[in-house]
Amino acid sequence: MAGRKRHSAKDIVQKLRRADELAAAGSNSEQIAAELGVSPATLYNWRRAYGGMDTDAAKELKEALHNRGCSRGLKPPVSSSDRAM
Repeated sequence: MAGRKRHSAKDIVQKLRRADELAAAGSNSEQIAAELGVSPATLYNWRRAYGGMDTDAAKELKEALHNRGCSRGLKPPVSSSDRAM
């Protein structure tokens, strides 16, 4: 079994940009994940958490989660407008 790799915020943003390019070229999500060297589930989670962010914003989010003590497996905080749904 392969070891777990921690990706930096910069790596995540770069891979998401590359994923967008591959999607525009017509690749499906499994092909994109294989090209990037991650699982389709990881790609989905990254898009949900970091989609649309630049490198600095992604780095700040990762640091905030780490400082909050939630760096292992927890999701980013939900805004109050999302809770009202």
